[in-house]
Formats: sequence, structure tokens, C-alpha cells
Amino acid sequence: MSGEALREVLLARRDAFNARFAAERRRRPALDGDLFGLFLLDTLAPIADAIAVAAPEGLGNAVDVLYDVALPLVANGVLSQGAVRDGWERLLPGLAGPLARSPRRVAGAVTNALHNLERVPGAKPARFVDSLLRAREHLKTADALLAAGEIAAWTSGDAPRRERALVQIAALPGAALTALFDLAEPLPDAARDRLAEGLRSDPFASPAEAAGLRRVPVRALRLVGRPGGFRGFGGPFLAPPIVTSAGGALYALGGGGASYRLAADVFGCVLLRATAPPVKPGPSRFTVSRGGVVTRATEREGKLVPSESETFPDLVSSSAQAGNAHCLAATHPFSHRVHVVAFAPESAP
Repeated sequence: MSGEALREVLLARRDAFNARFAAERRRRPALDGDLFGLFLLDTLAPIADAIAVAAPEGLGNAVDVLYDVALPLVANGVLSQGAVRDGWERLLPGLAGPLARSPRRVAGAVTNALHNLERVPGAKPARFVDSLLRAREHLKTADALLAAGEIAAWTSGDAPRRERALVQIAALPGAALTALFDLAEPLPDAARDRLAEGLRSDPFASPAEAAGLRRVPVRALRLVGRPGGFRGFGGPFLAPPIVTSAGGALYALGGGGASYRLAADVFGCVLLRATAPPVKPGPSRFTVSRGGVVTRATEREGKLVPSESETFPDLVSSSAQAGNAHCLAATHPFSHRVHVVAFAPESAP
């Protein structure tokens, strides 16, 4: 059909669409008619074609809504490049069914998720798109899609979504979770609670390990993240930070009153602005020597005993260390980064 569906809708209500474009241009003079025309041809037309096949009864309303949603996004340059454009071009046509039934909700959720992921250091917006495309045949409603979106955003590096995403596991069938977590073998519906509990209790377990599947990636002591950076180059710290722990959480404290909580798991490491805790490290299962040797302890017969050790050159002569049951954070007097070590798979599934 190649654009025919969109063409018919626009022609049927040409004056109304033109009036809405003119009104938006008065509010946002940066809105360029040629650029918006290219958006209609290159991006909205394939979406409309997909909806015409999957849910033709919703085509008119979906185009109507998406036209309005896109106007400020094009004016602000959000749809000209980057993750949001990728989501509209690759993902929305694949979500034609739920998009037709709830266009504003679905398009808004996808846009917001990708826009947020672009601002998370180390996040992978393309993984978000790929995850939802793998699971799309199991996401028939907007509710299912939004639940899957929480999981996809988390597994793409948005660590603060962790708790919300874990709750959504119960809302999806095992087949959708298999696709979202890219598991090598099917996850039975009966294993959903086990998956959620396993990931909740051990943030660095792979989904396959948490679910008790047969094939799981090998875990070892690994450097899983280096969040932070100098504020003059876009990072959070004016001075090299120190780290501490409180209540099982890890914190990084820098110059100028900067205080951040470390959100870290198998999918990513992010620093979140937080109130400074008491500088009084709590118990840790990790230690690091002056030579950068990190040792992890495990519980045996009620006692903590050394289990794994690994040398990390980045941690040689580190100035501050703090750990908990799951990971170690260490800083260096000549670096604005926080080095995070955990007993983790080689890479996120």
C-alpha cells in the first residue's frame, strides 16, 4: 500500500489537518513544513499502513491522534534523529494492534521511555526497541504493552525502573517474558513468580538463573559499571567522590554537596540524586586490597568465608570502598568515576 492509508485519511480531512498544523506553527515557530512533510511520508505513512492491515477500524482515529502527538515532537527536533525517531520508525509499526486501540497512550509511552533512556548514561535505547519487537505477538493490549515497556526499559539500562518492572512480571505470560529477557529456552507461566523473586533477591543474577532454567551464563567477579564523571564534562561531581553505605544501599559523595545513591544490577549502574547518608559504612561481603584484588565472601555454615577473588587494575590504590551483599563500589583520588564490581554474568542477557 505504501502510504495509501495515510493519504486517504489526510485527504478526507485536509482542511482540519492544515488548520491544526497552522495553529501549532503559531505556538512553535520552529515547526518546519518541509520537515513535517518528510515525517508524514517517511514515518507516519508506514505506521498507518500497518494499522490498516492489523486494525483498519482504528485507522482514522490513530492517524488523527498521532498527527497531533507528532507536531510538537517535530517542532522540537525530537523526531529528527536519535532513539525516539528509531522507536517511531521501527517499533510503532510493529505495535499496530494496541496502537490502533490506544494511540495516545501507546505512542506517548514509547516516546517517553526512549527519551528517558537517551538521558541515562550507558543505557541502550535500541535494546528497548528490539525487546518489544521480539515480544510484540504476545502484547495484544495497551496494558500488556506498557507492562512490557517497563521491563524493556529496565533491561535496557534504566536501573531506577527496577522495582516497577519486577511487579510487571506477574502481568505477562511466560512467552512474552521469554522474548523480553531473550531467554534461550521457554519460561513456563508457572515460573513467573520464581523469576521475579530471584531477580529481586539477587540483583546480579541473570534472568535464566533467577528462573531456575537449565542454561545460565557463567558468573564471576566483574567490573559492571563506572558511573559518574566530572561536572565540567557533563558528569555529577566537582571533586573525586568517596563512597559509603547505609541500610544496604551504596552512596557516592562528591564536592559541592553532591550526593548520589547507586542503583546497580545485572542490567546497569546509575547514580540517582539523594540525601547524603551518615558516612558510616555498613557490612559488606566484598573487600579490596591496595593492589586492587577484590574478594567476595559467601555464607557457609553460618559464617562468611572468602569465595572468589579477582584483580582489577582500576582499583589499585583506591581511596574509598563500600559494599553490601551484592556489589562493591570503589573510588580513586584521581578519578570522578565510581567503579562497581559484582559477581555477575559477562553481560546482561
